[in-house]
Amino acid sequence: MDSVVLTKWQTYAWSGFGHSVWVIWKTRNAICFDGKIVKSPTEILCLIYSWLTYWPGLQKDLISS
Repeated sequence: MDSVVLTKWQTYAWSGFGHSVWVIWKTRNAICFDGKIVKSPTEILCLIYSWLTYWPGLQKDLISS
């Protein structure tokens, strides 16, 4: 089987996709199990954006140690 080497852009794209799916899944769980009411899809987009901006800071700590 051939190994696949992703470019830096592709790595970021897949990471962003994974974060987006994670936020949608967590929001779904909050709706189903906690009774949360999502008033607007914008709320989910803001959560995705906050994860995308928060995660690189966590990765810097892991890389430096």
